[in-house]
Amino acid sequence: MDHSIKIGGEAGQGLQSLGLILAKAFCRAGYHIFTVQDYESRIRGGHSSFYLRFSDSPVEAAKTEITFLVCFDQPTLSRYQSDLLPSGYIIYNSDAVKENIPARNALPVPLDTLAMQSGNDKIYANAVALGAIIGLIGCDFNFLETTLAGFFGHKNKQTGVIEKNIISAKAGVYQKKTPSMPVPA
Repeated sequence: MDHSIKIGGEAGQGLQSLGLILAKAFCRAGYHIFTVQDYESRIRGGHSSFYLRFSDSPVEAAKTEITFLVCFDQPTLSRYQSDLLPSGYIIYNSDAVKENIPARNALPVPLDTLAMQSGNDKIYANAVALGAIIGLIGCDFNFLETTLAGFFGHKNKQTGVIEKNIISAKAGVYQKKTPSMPVPA
Protein backbone atom coordinates (compact mmCIF):
# COMPACT_ATOMS: atom_id res chain seq x y z
CA MET A 1 0.00 0.00 0.00
CA ASP A 2 1.49 3.30 -1.10
CA HIS A 3 -0.55 6.50 -1.56
CA SER A 4 0.05 10.20 -1.91
CA ILE A 5 -2.04 13.26 -1.07
CA LYS A 6 -1.56 16.73 -2.53
CA ILE A 7 -3.39 19.54 -0.75
CA GLY A 8 -3.43 22.99 -2.33
CA GLY A 9 -4.95 26.41 -1.88
CA GLU A 10 -4.21 29.94 -0.80
CA ALA A 11 -1.63 30.75 1.84
CA GLY A 12 -3.38 31.27 5.16
CA GLN A 13 -6.02 28.56 4.71
CA GLY A 14 -4.35 26.20 7.19
CA LEU A 15 -3.01 23.78 4.57
CA GLN A 16 0.26 23.19 6.42
CA SER A 17 -1.62 22.39 9.64
CA LEU A 18 -3.94 20.07 7.71
CA GLY A 19 -0.94 18.24 6.23
CA LEU A 20 0.87 17.97 9.55
CA ILE A 21 -2.25 16.64 11.29
CA LEU A 22 -2.70 14.02 8.55
CA ALA A 23 0.97 13.05 8.82
CA LYS A 24 0.67 12.61 12.58
CA ALA A 25 -2.57 10.64 12.23
CA PHE A 26 -1.02 8.27 9.68
CA CYS A 27 2.03 7.83 11.91
CA ARG A 28 -0.29 6.93 14.81
CA ALA A 29 -1.99 4.43 12.49
CA GLY A 30 1.38 2.77 11.84
CA TYR A 31 2.18 4.09 8.36
CA HIS A 32 5.50 5.43 7.11
CA ILE A 33 5.30 9.00 5.79
CA PHE A 34 7.17 11.50 3.66
CA THR A 35 6.08 15.15 3.41
CA VAL A 36 6.94 18.22 1.36
CA GLN A 37 5.66 21.73 2.07
CA ASP A 38 5.56 24.27 -0.73
CA TYR A 39 4.60 27.89 -0.39
CA GLU A 40 5.30 30.53 -3.00
CA SER A 41 4.37 33.46 -0.83
CA ARG A 42 4.06 33.95 2.89
CA ILE A 43 1.49 36.64 2.16
CA ARG A 44 -2.13 35.51 2.45
CA GLY A 45 -3.43 34.68 -1.00
CA GLY A 46 -0.29 33.19 -2.57
CA HIS A 47 -0.48 29.54 -3.58
CA SER A 48 0.61 26.89 -1.07
CA SER A 49 0.59 23.12 -1.15
CA PHE A 50 1.39 20.20 1.09
CA TYR A 51 2.39 16.79 -0.23
CA LEU A 52 2.09 13.66 1.90
CA ARG A 53 3.06 10.14 0.92
CA PHE A 54 2.10 7.31 3.25
CA SER A 55 2.85 3.63 2.95
CA ASP A 56 2.96 0.41 4.90
CA SER A 57 6.69 0.20 4.05
CA PRO A 58 9.42 2.85 4.42
CA VAL A 59 9.32 5.80 1.99
CA GLU A 60 12.20 8.14 1.26
CA ALA A 61 10.98 10.38 -1.55
CA ALA A 62 7.94 11.91 -3.18
CA LYS A 63 6.16 10.37 -6.17
CA THR A 64 4.96 12.28 -9.23
CA GLU A 65 1.58 10.54 -9.22
CA ILE A 66 -1.07 11.70 -6.77
CA THR A 67 -3.68 9.35 -5.30
CA PHE A 68 -5.75 12.05 -3.57
CA LEU A 69 -5.87 15.69 -4.69
CA VAL A 70 -7.49 18.13 -2.26
CA CYS A 71 -8.36 21.48 -3.89
CA PHE A 72 -9.27 24.47 -1.78
CA ASP A 73 -9.25 26.63 -4.92
CA GLN A 74 -9.34 26.53 -8.73
CA PRO A 75 -5.58 27.07 -9.26
CA THR A 76 -4.81 23.87 -7.31
CA LEU A 77 -7.03 21.89 -9.64
CA SER A 78 -5.42 23.48 -12.71
CA ARG A 79 -1.86 22.86 -11.44
CA TYR A 80 -2.10 19.28 -10.23
CA GLN A 81 -5.03 17.52 -11.93
CA SER A 82 -2.71 16.09 -14.60
CA ASP A 83 -0.64 14.38 -11.84
CA LEU A 84 -3.66 12.44 -10.55
CA LEU A 85 -3.57 8.68 -11.03
CA PRO A 86 -6.44 7.32 -13.17
CA SER A 87 -7.74 5.59 -10.03
CA GLY A 88 -7.15 8.71 -7.91
CA TYR A 89 -9.69 10.96 -6.23
CA ILE A 90 -10.24 14.71 -6.26
CA ILE A 91 -11.78 16.28 -3.18
CA TYR A 92 -12.61 19.89 -3.99
CA ASN A 93 -14.18 22.82 -2.21
CA SER A 94 -17.43 23.19 -4.12
CA ASP A 95 -17.88 26.62 -2.49
CA ALA A 96 -14.75 27.90 -4.30
CA VAL A 97 -14.30 25.65 -7.36
CA LYS A 98 -17.32 26.27 -9.56
CA GLU A 99 -16.23 24.36 -12.64
CA ASN A 100 -17.76 20.96 -13.30
CA ILE A 101 -14.92 18.50 -12.81
CA PRO A 102 -15.22 15.68 -15.35
CA ALA A 103 -13.19 13.19 -13.32
CA ARG A 104 -15.05 10.02 -12.43
CA ASN A 105 -13.75 10.15 -8.88
CA ALA A 106 -14.38 13.82 -8.11
CA LEU A 107 -15.97 14.58 -4.76
CA PRO A 108 -17.45 18.05 -4.28
CA VAL A 109 -17.42 19.05 -0.62
CA PRO A 110 -18.71 22.49 0.43
CA LEU A 111 -15.80 23.05 2.83
CA ASP A 112 -16.69 26.65 3.73
CA THR A 113 -20.39 25.93 4.22
CA LEU A 114 -19.77 22.86 6.39
CA ALA A 115 -17.14 24.79 8.40
CA MET A 116 -19.65 27.53 9.14
CA GLN A 117 -22.35 25.00 10.08
CA SER A 118 -20.13 22.89 12.32
CA GLY A 119 -17.53 25.30 13.74
CA ASN A 120 -19.22 28.66 13.10
CA ASP A 121 -16.11 29.90 11.24
CA LYS A 122 -14.57 29.29 7.79
CA ILE A 123 -11.26 28.61 9.55
CA TYR A 124 -12.52 25.06 10.17
CA ALA A 125 -12.68 24.29 6.43
CA ASN A 126 -9.37 22.45 6.76
CA ALA A 127 -10.86 20.24 9.51
CA VAL A 128 -13.79 19.46 7.21
CA ALA A 129 -11.26 18.48 4.53
CA LEU A 130 -9.49 16.23 7.06
CA GLY A 131 -12.73 14.39 7.67
CA ALA A 132 -13.36 14.03 3.93
CA ILE A 133 -9.89 12.56 3.39
CA ILE A 134 -10.09 10.16 6.33
CA GLY A 135 -13.60 9.07 5.34
CA LEU A 136 -12.66 8.52 1.71
CA ILE A 137 -9.56 6.54 2.62
CA GLY A 138 -11.46 4.49 5.17
CA CYS A 139 -9.01 5.13 8.02
CA ASP A 140 -10.33 4.86 11.58
CA PHE A 141 -11.58 8.31 12.66
CA ASN A 142 -10.25 7.72 16.19
CA PHE A 143 -6.69 8.24 14.91
CA LEU A 144 -7.69 11.65 13.58
CA GLU A 145 -9.63 12.59 16.71
CA THR A 146 -6.68 11.71 18.97
CA THR A 147 -4.31 13.60 16.69
CA LEU A 148 -6.51 16.70 16.64
CA ALA A 149 -6.70 16.70 20.43
CA GLY A 150 -2.91 16.46 20.65
CA PHE A 151 -2.24 19.02 17.92
CA PHE A 152 -4.52 21.65 19.47
CA GLY A 153 -3.95 20.62 23.11
CA HIS A 154 -1.92 23.75 23.79
CA LYS A 155 -4.92 25.94 22.95
CA ASN A 156 -7.09 27.20 25.78
CA LYS A 157 -9.75 24.53 26.33
CA GLN A 158 -12.35 27.23 26.92
CA THR A 159 -12.06 28.37 23.31
CA GLY A 160 -13.46 25.04 22.14
CA VAL A 161 -10.86 24.75 19.36
CA ILE A 162 -10.36 21.02 19.81
CA GLU A 163 -14.07 20.27 19.93
CA LYS A 164 -14.85 22.50 16.93
CA ASN A 165 -12.12 20.83 14.89
CA ILE A 166 -13.43 17.37 15.75
CA ILE A 167 -17.04 18.33 14.99
CA SER A 168 -15.97 19.94 11.71
CA ALA A 169 -13.91 16.88 10.73
CA LYS A 170 -16.91 14.65 11.44
CA ALA A 171 -19.06 16.93 9.24
CA GLY A 172 -16.67 16.28 6.35
CA VAL A 173 -16.50 12.50 6.62
CA TYR A 174 -17.54 10.97 3.34
CA GLN A 175 -19.12 7.54 3.43
CA LYS A 176 -17.90 6.11 0.11
CA LYS A 177 -14.57 4.47 0.75
CA THR A 178 -11.73 3.33 -1.44
CA PRO A 179 -10.68 -0.28 -1.12
CA SER A 180 -9.90 -0.97 2.50
CA MET A 181 -6.60 0.30 3.84
CA PRO A 182 -5.99 -1.70 7.00
CA VAL A 183 -3.97 -0.31 9.86
CA PRO A 184 -0.60 -2.09 9.93
CA ALA A 185 -0.02 -4.40 12.88
